[in-house]
This record gives sequence, C-alpha cells and structure tokens, in this order.
Amino acid sequence: MRNFLVSILIGLFLWAGVSFAGISENDILIVVNNNSPLSIAAKDKYRTYHPGVPADQVVYLDGIPDANSPEKEIITRSNFEELIASPIRQFLIDNDLVNDILVILTTAGLPYRIECTNYPNVIKPYASNGADVVNHTDEITAATVESELAILWLIDPNLADADDPNCQCPLVGALINPYHGYIDSFSMAGTRDMLNRRLNFRYNTSAPYMDDYRVWEGQTFSIYGIPLTGRALSARDIYLVCRFDVPHEWFWNPTIYMDRMLESAARVSDPESPNYHGYDPAWSLIVLDAKSGGSDATHRWYNIGGTYNVYTGPENLPTFASYPAPPSPGSSGIYRYHFDNTYEYLEQAGYGPDYGPNVTDGNYAIEISPNTVGGVMLYDPENTLMNYGWDANYGCISYFGFGIHQAGTEPNYIHQGGPNNDKFQQPVYGSVFNTWESYNCTTFFPNAPFGQYERHGLLADWLAIDGSAGIGHAFEPMGYAVAGNGLLMWNYLKDLDGDGVGDMCFIEAAYSAIPYLSWATVVVGDPLMRIHVEEGVGPGIMEPHSCSNENGAAMMATPLLLLCLPWLFRRSAARV
Repeated sequence: MRNFLVSILIGLFLWAGVSFAGISENDILIVVNNNSPLSIAAKDKYRTYHPGVPADQVVYLDGIPDANSPEKEIITRSNFEELIASPIRQFLIDNDLVNDILVILTTAGLPYRIECTNYPNVIKPYASNGADVVNHTDEITAATVESELAILWLIDPNLADADDPNCQCPLVGALINPYHGYIDSFSMAGTRDMLNRRLNFRYNTSAPYMDDYRVWEGQTFSIYGIPLTGRALSARDIYLVCRFDVPHEWFWNPTIYMDRMLESAARVSDPESPNYHGYDPAWSLIVLDAKSGGSDATHRWYNIGGTYNVYTGPENLPTFASYPAPPSPGSSGIYRYHFDNTYEYLEQAGYGPDYGPNVTDGNYAIEISPNTVGGVMLYDPENTLMNYGWDANYGCISYFGFGIHQAGTEPNYIHQGGPNNDKFQQPVYGSVFNTWESYNCTTFFPNAPFGQYERHGLLADWLAIDGSAGIGHAFEPMGYAVAGNGLLMWNYLKDLDGDGVGDMCFIEAAYSAIPYLSWATVVVGDPLMRIHVEEGVGPGIMEPHSCSNENGAAMMATPLLLLCLPWLFRRSAARV
C-alpha cells in the first residue's frame, strides 16, 4: 500500500510537469585554446571552483591564435569549422560524450565572433554594420561561436552528403531556439540521440508555409521569426553554450576578474563555499530601466507560439511534458513589452485587457509572489537613463535597460553613471545583465576605440564592476532576437517548490529567454550559478580590490592606479 501511494505521488508530480533536476558539473565540456595562456588559466580556475568537471571533459584546440586583441576575437567561418567545430565533434564522438554533455563552456582566449561570408562589415573589430543586418537578414552567415556551437551537430557539413541535403541546417539567417519559453530544467528535455535524430530534420527557407508531407525546421512566417507549426527540433537536440570571459586590458589582470566572477557565483550558489553568503531578496534590486513609447515595435519580443500569448502567466508556459517539441504558433503579431512583461511575471500582477505594470513609477514594489525567490523591483519608464535613484544600501540582482537609446547617456555609463562618477549599479552576488543595445558584446576590450559605439554599455563593463553574468550581442541582433527579460528573470528566480533555491541555473534561464540560435547572442558567466536564499544577510557585495596584481605581473601605470582609487571607497558603511 505504501509503495502504491508513493507511485501515485510520483505520478502526480510528473503529471504536473514540475521538475527541478538540474545540470551538474558532470554535464559540462570545457573548450580551451591551447595557444592562449589565458584560456588555459580560465580552465584551471573554473575547475578549481567546480572540481566535479571531469579532467577528461576538457578539449584542447590547436592552431587558433590567442584572442588577445579585438581583431583576434574574430574568426572566419572556414576556420571556425576546421579549428573549433570539427575537433569538438570528433572529441565528443571519441569519448562517447555526444549525448551526455549538456553544457559547453568556452573560455577567454578563444575567438567568439564568426565573420559573415556575404557582408564582411557585419562583424569587424569591436563594431558591426547594423544596416547590413537590417537589409539582408536572411543572408547573414555571421554568428557567435557560442550560438553556433549550440547547434553543433545540425550544421555539420558532412550532413550535406545525406540522402536529403536539406537535413543540414543552413548557415544563413537564424535558427529558432527550441528551448525558448520553457520552464523545465534543460536536463528534462528527453532522451538525447543527437546523431540519429539530426537526419530527420529538414531545413528550407524557401519552402511553402504549409507542407502536408514534411516539417520544415527554422521556417518563419515573416522577418519577425515566428516558428513553423509542427516542428520536431527540440531542446534535446542542442547544447547550452556559455562563455567564461572577462574584461581585458582594463583596471586589473584578467585572471583577477575571473576569480571575482567565480567567487561571486560561489557566494550565492554554493553553501559549502568558505565565503558563502546567499541571496537576500529584501536588499536585492531588480532594475527595470524602461523608456516611454513601449508600443514601439522595436521594444517588443515575439512569442514562440500561440499556445501562450500576451495574457499568459509564466506558470502556464510550456513544459516538456505538455510539449516535447516547441508549441505551434496560433497567430502572428502578438507581442509582449519586455519591461512591463518582466514586472508582470515577477509580481504576478494579473493578465487582462489592461495589461501593464501596476506600479507607481519610481517607487519600490516588493516582490510578493510565492513562486519566486523574491527581490525588490524598481520600475523606471522615463526616457532618461535611470531617472529615479534608489537607496545606496540596496544591491542590484539584475539590470535591464536601453543604455545608449536613453537620453542623457554618457560614454562609459556603467562605470561612471552613478553618484560622483562612480559605477552605475552595485551588483550583488549572482547578478545578471541584459540591455537593449545592439553592440553590448562586440568586444571584451573596454578600451577599444569605439567611436560612434562608445556610449553602448558593454557586458565586459558589467563584469568589471563585479556583475556576475549576462547576455550580450556580438553584432546587430535585430530587436526580435533580444533575450526576453521576463523569461530570463522568471526562470532564474522562480522557486516553484518553495525550498529557497532557484529552480534553474543561470545558463538554463538564459537560454529559455533567447529566441534564436546561430545568431548574435553570447551568454557569459558561470553556467552553474544558482540562487540560494539567505534572508537577513544583506545584499552581498564584492569587496573592492586593492588593484595589486596577485599573479606577479608588472604593476599597472600610475594613472590606472589612480583610477582605481574610487573603487576602494565605493561602498557606504551601511552596505553588507
């Protein structure tokens, strides 16, 4: 009888579609550029914090120049295939890891921007020609290394020799992300059989909308990329790919930033860490730095399917139990406004014809939803960059804004946009970044001569002020391809079982929010970072660094040392 009752309970649990089985260290493959000392150091540091990543799940690539300048962050399409993609495929096959690996971690020192073979100015050092992307979206072959590795087996050129050449995913345009919109852990996507399943997919961008005999993967209704009905491609056919990279040629040696990034993640993720702090929702601010004119189409993101729409609450988003493959779209043109939607999701404020945030502009709204680990939201819809301030005792768990597209934005606003020209935000342990700026990850070298792009906030800037992770664009992404803040933060902060631990790790939340693969997106941070709640401990802020070089390299020039001085005194006595 006891076993019978247990079986019923397990069945009800699975029927509800709620599962928090997570990604572990054993699911990770680390990719190292053997010609880059920094890449090797990144691998060593990551395995120091995550010793459970097996030593035989590290692949060393040869023949790639060290990406020690903005120019070397770029790789040609042919070199990407020959020097990165093909060796990784062979390594996975040789070590019988094709289906066991869930996450690929690339490292600093590897190039991460793949040139466009048709329009070379789409990707150029620390910049991008956005007009080329806007005018020729379906002809762009550019992508980030990380976004392309996500579909490693689908772009294998050997597939061109199969019975139907359309089973190879085309390199032009973007591919719909089959994990977009889900609220299940990625590990629950289903049994992986990547090499055999990939022979069943068909790609043809010119195929008719409806084909009664064959499903055409990646086909769209329009430029806005709403996916085709009845797709077979699912999350079990891709990898989640994260980059472990930091600012280069900035205040400190890059290895110092690596230590701080991993330490920040450990302090919020690992109760066994000697410096564990946890996440205090009462002192952690979710900043929604929106702008007026939310009906503007460039501020929208499109649904993955008509099975949920603008009025659908996050708890009703797809699960693998209900949709083993992504759901079908019921209509086109339904949209959500990123910032309103984020507030609605986190506050659970209700969905109906009067859709919009039920919050007084500029005031704190305490998160009360029982479905998340909580937090405090600051919603600022004014055109100016952070028109409303906040109590200096708060830290920031996430920053979402429009950066250069807001009035009053100055160059280096992330470093200098706060009081007394100090940092714009004070990130807490586990903090994430996702801004509506086309070129916020065109380089990890913040000192590059950006010219017209200088006012864009860089993801590297966020990491430099001790942000833990983020999502960025390596070239013009188009508005519909920007990761959705609502999905990102709902999945990162959700706690459906109420155990005080986020149900998803960072890389899962990030990919659930990204509409497209084989495109401009790069996810940066510790993929295993996961929120653990500890109430009453304060926001959790990294101590200022002394600006000394702990790796024995030459001390930085005096002007840079002077620039570091404000960092030593940037926290008030009230901060924790």
